[in-house]
Amino acid sequence: MANRRALAPQPNAENPRMMEEIIAMKQTVLTISNDVGFLKQAYTTMNGQSGTNVGGNTNTGQPSNAGPVVPVAVAPVVSTTGNVLPEPKPKDLTEVIRLIHGYMWTPRFRSNDQAEIEANNRKPRWNTKVFFNDSPNKELVDNLMAFLVQRSRDPRLRNSDIREKVHNHFRSRCHLESQTSSKRDAAKAKTRRSSREGDHLKRRGLTYAKNKAAIDAAMGRDCSNLIQKGAMSDGESGDETPGTPGVRIVHVKRPSWRSNEFNHFLEMVDLYARVDLGNNSRQLMERRFHSVVTKPVPDSMLPPPPQWTVRDDE
Repeated sequence: MANRRALAPQPNAENPRMMEEIIAMKQTVLTISNDVGFLKQAYTTMNGQSGTNVGGNTNTGQPSNAGPVVPVAVAPVVSTTGNVLPEPKPKDLTEVIRLIHGYMWTPRFRSNDQAEIEANNRKPRWNTKVFFNDSPNKELVDNLMAFLVQRSRDPRLRNSDIREKVHNHFRSRCHLESQTSSKRDAAKAKTRRSSREGDHLKRRGLTYAKNKAAIDAAMGRDCSNLIQKGAMSDGESGDETPGTPGVRIVHVKRPSWRSNEFNHFLEMVDLYARVDLGNNSRQLMERRFHSVVTKPVPDSMLPPPPQWTVRDDE
């Protein structure tokens, strides 16, 4: 029995001294852990800013042979001349981009002032048929860089940051020039159609709201919630007679699911819209039925259209 090892006493309320020692040990371990984390951060920061290696074995908490490791206060990196090196480049380069656009020629420039148009035509422009670093673009880049460096108000900006924005402007102009005229015209026509149909939908909604009582009485039913984008026709504009300028109409393509009664309702709303506009109705393009496009009842209509608006064969 004399050789039996005594079991370590368990910490409890009857061993207050042992409880105090355990608490103190935990606090010591926490302090050491915090110190190690601080040293790791200082090591990473100093390596990244000055390339200096802060020695030390962070796994064991023991310093290397280079000497004891002490907490290092991170300070701005100072050059050999005593000047503080610039901070990393700012994310906002709006001023540089604005200066570039003001310096360079703007395509499709519009102004009522002839002097402004002539001033824009005198501005330098990119030669999109040669590379960025080839003449005459190379000389243009040098002049533009000198202008931007002189005019830039942010001392943190590096020349590489400014040159990157200049190169982006060149690439953007090349991309614009690479588009064929037919593609540009098609994109503009699509934008005009979308804008025109949006205005037409808004005008129909306002007209029905203003003349709801009269329109509902003529239709013999409540027509609320029918002026929705999903129920409208597609339209394409064009000359009434090819080659005849100034005479333009909208060729309407009706969805196949709409009933004749629903089409009559929309025609009545358009009639009231012209009456409300009076003489200003001349500004509206004439809408003329062109064809029927096979389409199901759109799920986007909320609430769904009532049964009388849908063709029987749908």
